[in-house]
Amino acid sequence: AYTELLKSAYPAIKAADPQATVLTAGTAPAWDSSTYQPVDFLAAIYENGGGGSFDAVAHHPYCWPALPGGLSCTAWQQMHATDPSLRSVMTANGDAGKRIWVTEFGAPTGGPTGVSEDRQAQMIRRAYVFWSEYDWGGPLFTYTGRDHGTDTWTSENFFGLIRHDFSE
Repeated sequence: AYTELLKSAYPAIKAADPQATVLTAGTAPAWDSSTYQPVDFLAAIYENGGGGSFDAVAHHPYCWPALPGGLSCTAWQQMHATDPSLRSVMTANGDAGKRIWVTEFGAPTGGPTGVSEDRQAQMIRRAYVFWSEYDWGGPLFTYTGRDHGTDTWTSENFFGLIRHDFSE
């Protein structure tokens, strides 16, 4: 169903703005067996004839508390270092020239799964260093600029590069 939506949206987007970059839906780490693996999701897009209906693949390689590029950072590794990987699926389907965009990356500094602010900074710096070495990498976006809130019941409130009160 997603691929059918993508296939119908792509020509409409390009008709409205030929320069627009159409991304796939952002894939995220599969935390358990109830979620779809990013590589499987992308492979299904191709299997359902969607290869010509996007310009780049969007991925969210969250992996805290691990550092990007490390063996325990599987969401990061799924882009290029697993078999299969997002890159290998793209290449096998004739899309080696398309890029992967990291449309969300970061780590929370509070809540049940938070890391220290120093660790968050280390992770983001390392992500940008690694990313600059990948010729297949498009933009990398940090999620998010400012913490959403202060309630510690969820880590979702603490992904910001600055705190909710605008302090650093």
